[in-house]
Amino acid sequence: MNLIQIEKEFVEFLSKIKNRNYDEVAKIYNLTKNRFKFFSQEYRELLVKIYSLNRVIYDEIDEKHLIESYKFHNLSHLFRYISYSYSDDYLIQELILKKSIHLKNFLMMIKHEFGKLMRNLLKSNEMRKRIHNRLTNPLEHKIIAENIIKSINKKPIVVDYGCGMAYTSFEIGKLEKKAKIYLIDIDFLMLNFVEYRFNKYGINAEVIRINKNNIYPKLPIHNICIARSVFEHLLNPLKAYQNIYNSLEQGGIFFGNFEDHKRVFFHVSPNLKNIRDKIKKDFQKSDQFWSKK
Repeated sequence: MNLIQIEKEFVEFLSKIKNRNYDEVAKIYNLTKNRFKFFSQEYRELLVKIYSLNRVIYDEIDEKHLIESYKFHNLSHLFRYISYSYSDDYLIQELILKKSIHLKNFLMMIKHEFGKLMRNLLKSNEMRKRIHNRLTNPLEHKIIAENIIKSINKKPIVVDYGCGMAYTSFEIGKLEKKAKIYLIDIDFLMLNFVEYRFNKYGINAEVIRINKNNIYPKLPIHNICIARSVFEHLLNPLKAYQNIYNSLEQGGIFFGNFEDHKRVFFHVSPNLKNIRDKIKKDFQKSDQFWSKK
């Protein structure tokens, strides 16, 4: 079965929590992935239909209902977020399976050259737009992590707010073994899987679970905050921002997507002008992608 690494880890995670055979779970996962094409436009359209169908019960009318809605839809979201790692990995795996050493060397050279290209693109407006939309290639997360680490001169203490799959903080943890990472998200399956994955790789991570009784949790003192594509999902984004600001050390890095979004399901605060105004007042812009307190 042709699964990329994160899919193998997800199947492994499910096998353990459900006490089921790995191959059995992998077969079901692979059939489901191929049937619904998780990274496709068709799958996104299917999710919109499912949201609409269940909105009579699972809606966005207040914060507690919003959390219930996320928990109900968490598996379909998780499939989609895992698929963000597909990009060129499938192509590389397929070709390397042919066991051509020359081909493997050639592909490694391409990957190396792509890394240099990405580092140059990070300085461009085009890459800024892409990061604001979505990071889809694991190498992009690694490059962002490298640049964030270089921007501080101390042990990284990371708050990944609304962490999702926590791809960027995962790369920070792999690059800097002394890093301490706090994963903050709604208490559901995705967060459990992320915690499992961080533990598997020996990354020092602690989970802070959001639930109906702890919607805007108290945050630990930290020097890096990753809050990419999260504020549009909050009914009170300024409250979350203030919690982050109050617990971020002077000189700390604030990285995220603070552009406006389309008003679709779960984008309950699509206009983030108030957040941008606060950032402009409270932070110094250190480059195109993050600000320094």
